[in-house]
Amino acid sequence: MPTFSIRTTLGLVIGVLGIMLVAISAISLNQAIQRYYAAQKVATLAPISQAFFRSLQQHRLERGNIMIAFRADAPASKDSIDNISAQRDSTKDGYNTGYALLSATRDLPGAAPILTKLKSAQDAVEAMRPKMMALIAQPKDQRDAQAMQEWPRVTQGYLPRSADRSAGPMKMPSTPSTLAISGMRFSAAAVSTCTITPISLSARA
Repeated sequence: MPTFSIRTTLGLVIGVLGIMLVAISAISLNQAIQRYYAAQKVATLAPISQAFFRSLQQHRLERGNIMIAFRADAPASKDSIDNISAQRDSTKDGYNTGYALLSATRDLPGAAPILTKLKSAQDAVEAMRPKMMALIAQPKDQRDAQAMQEWPRVTQGYLPRSADRSAGPMKMPSTPSTLAISGMRFSAAAVSTCTITPISLSARA
């Protein structure tokens, strides 16, 4: 059995420790890079989510107030119409901001079909708004009952189902089922794919 001098043994030990130190440093550097890119993804997605969430909140109010006004016997008051118009404008402003930001995020997986669905839902709601605003300004007996059936159905396309996915720092409040635009599913999926895994891995390190 070969024997080693103290100098040789110490050299081997120091060499092994050096290799281990380099490996640990490389792993730490890789995790730091992952955390950096994860943070960049969150910073990119956060304003998109916020813009769509603002749009969602106002659209929910607009949708509900139109339905209430449509069921009333008398024509909607000027205050009601002004409130609905303000909510409509806020909905469109949030949507336009979120859509523009999402369109500019070229490296987000699956962004293209999400943008298509968002625009389709927005266009359907936008096409029906003038008709609904005209109808609620009339007495109930002059309103088109079919339109009352169409408005909830069309606007539901702008809203998600109750159990839509949510994850991580972009998670939406789990309050009523209408609390997220259906297109906002992109945020949960994107964050799950792009940020949650590296952040979780780095937290365990």
